[in-house]
Amino acid sequence: MTPHRHLIGQLVVLMAASALTAAPPDDLKRAGEGFEKAVTDAEGKLRASLTAAGEKAKDKAAKVKVAYQVEQFDKFRELPTCVPTKEYTRARDAAIKELASRYEPAVKSLRAKDPDGADELEGEYAALVKKARGFGLAVPDPSTNPVVVIRCKAGDGVLEAVDPKAAGSKVVVSKFARGRASQLWRVERGDGGFALRSAAGSGYLHVPAGSQTEGERLVLWDMETANANFSWKAEERLREVVLVSCFNELALTKKEITEKGQVGTYLVQDKKGKKKAPPEQVWTIEVQK
Repeated sequence: MTPHRHLIGQLVVLMAASALTAAPPDDLKRAGEGFEKAVTDAEGKLRASLTAAGEKAKDKAAKVKVAYQVEQFDKFRELPTCVPTKEYTRARDAAIKELASRYEPAVKSLRAKDPDGADELEGEYAALVKKARGFGLAVPDPSTNPVVVIRCKAGDGVLEAVDPKAAGSKVVVSKFARGRASQLWRVERGDGGFALRSAAGSGYLHVPAGSQTEGERLVLWDMETANANFSWKAEERLREVVLVSCFNELALTKKEITEKGQVGTYLVQDKKGKKKAPPEQVWTIEVQK
């Protein structure tokens, strides 16, 4: 084979590989449209069940309960408990899986050539997922109560409960140690967001005594019913999040504090960065197998 033909052959192989790994824009558009239709159909069936449940409710309290759950689903995509949701979640999750099979290879292929373009494409993908389930790619599904590690972008430390079994325990940011139970958290549904419970105890990450103070250290506390003091919302940036209190709008922040001559790195609440969050307020939530 001549060198010229050899180069042509290599070019054909590269073009074929590119075609396999990067979906054309029209294919992604169709995938997005198909995804939205599948989710809309699933939501329509769930809403029909909720409407029927409201009509069958025997008293005012039952009707109010159904109406509240409809409102929570519409606002946050929080799954209702007054009707079966297995069929809905199966259809929704299947649609998300199919969408991922189209978008993720395209994002990966674009990443090496055009990082900004890849971020834009991944943002489009994340927005579709968030519209369907109330959170995007950076937060795992709270309905499955996943066990996670929460890692700070500044210095790579992770959240750790000082004493997971004690009410009022402080939370520090420390070096990750595989298998250390005090660094593991369960993600659960909260009130307008999600709650973070220590996997090594019963306490939840909590704003102490309804504090509005910037720099206040956060603690663990037992939660009888979900409320805003225990709940956090994620301001997602692709695979990263700024975690903000549903109670006071202050953000989870890594901060060094000197106490009795000793320097410790604690989790506090603080005002969000105005334009861009500092790395001390940026986190990744990593599901543990």
